[in-house]
Amino acid sequence: MGEAASAYLVSLYAFCSIPLAIGLGWMGDRWNKARLSSLCIVPNIVAMMGMVLSDHSFFFYFFPFAFAIAMGPLP
Repeated sequence: MGEAASAYLVSLYAFCSIPLAIGLGWMGDRWNKARLSSLCIVPNIVAMMGMVLSDHSFFFYFFPFAFAIAMGPLP
């Protein structure tokens, strides 16, 4: 992966993390935070397993979004 694609993935994470942190933070105030955090880590696990087991580049672009979901409900 080149530098331009890596910079795109970092900016994709930054762009996705703002609305997800607001939305998942609001959900964390209303629901059980431990259960919400455990559900939000599932897309991250899928993205990591996809990067290890697959040759498709989709998982490289899905990982920043999944990482933003996993970090969203944290205080």
